[in-house]
Amino acid sequence: MLKPYLSNTLGLTIIQGLGLVVPVLFIPVIVSVEGVEAFGRYSIVLAYYNFAALVCDYGFDYSSVRELRGRQLDLVDRMRVIRATFSAKFLLFVIAAPFVALCLVIFANVEYVCLFVDGL
Repeated sequence: MLKPYLSNTLGLTIIQGLGLVVPVLFIPVIVSVEGVEAFGRYSIVLAYYNFAALVCDYGFDYSSVRELRGRQLDLVDRMRVIRATFSAKFLLFVIAAPFVALCLVIFANVEYVCLFVDGL
């Protein structure tokens, strides 16, 4: 019983670690190819994009898993929970994306909005 838990934990740890390390490895490539100014613009857009992703994902990873795991659910109830989670995330995305784009227009440059939209 402990073996699947450890293998799942190890797999998720490796995936999260790669998600943190790989962008750091690409910093020299982006700077050498695009230049420091383009990297700065990319960093600003990435920060706003991560903020929007945080707003959309906030708490759903925990509450949905808790709902699915807390009791035995049949397939219909599981699909209802998953559908409700994705619907709520999409609604938050629809609300957050224009707000982030507006912030980019107000505080930065219109060019950043194009980079933000390309990142979506």
